[in-house]
Amino acid sequence: MTKSLLLKYCFFSFLDLDVYAKKRELGKKMLLHCLGLPLAISVLAGLLSRREKVQEWETVRRNVDKYIMRGTNVLDRDSTGQEYGVSSVSASSYDDLPSHLKLCFLYLAQFPEDHEIQVTRLTQLWIAEGLITSTSEIQGSVEIMEDVSYGCLTTALVERSMVQVVQYDFSGKVKTCHLHDLMRELCLQKEKEENFLAVSITSNSQWKST
Repeated sequence: MTKSLLLKYCFFSFLDLDVYAKKRELGKKMLLHCLGLPLAISVLAGLLSRREKVQEWETVRRNVDKYIMRGTNVLDRDSTGQEYGVSSVSASSYDDLPSHLKLCFLYLAQFPEDHEIQVTRLTQLWIAEGLITSTSEIQGSVEIMEDVSYGCLTTALVERSMVQVVQYDFSGKVKTCHLHDLMRELCLQKEKEENFLAVSITSNSQWKST
């Protein structure tokens, strides 16, 4: 089950057999750290899916191992070890993000736990906070900036399984999303470590569930 899920996301047709064999072996080693947890496997798959070279997979494996060697400092884990696989893999996925996407992810810590986030409003907030960069050619175009902001969410955070989709609209675009509890714990920890400051929105009535 776990192997098939990773293979579904990360392996492609017409792949060189030698490359396939090396990736498969690396994938099996990294899957051991996931402990069969679907979230950990999905995050790992999202991290690997855009990496075609064996050397890139080696880098991911080393980064995951690095967090394993750190022990319990990434996230607290209970006696069953259920957070172990998620914490090491998700921390590696966070480290792999470009700096502006790290800020976008950290901003999500401002939302209450289990909150269903309106994507349209979120992308507007990212723009207002200056978290979405633009070139001089598109600067000032609200529509294009919102498209860029939406792309940061869907092609980076959602595809990496760092953010989960709750609802799609009639056109197939993501309407609402939320953070898994363990991803939110990572978000809160990284926010503290990196002294990320954003205007708190948790007390604003517009974010309360209706």
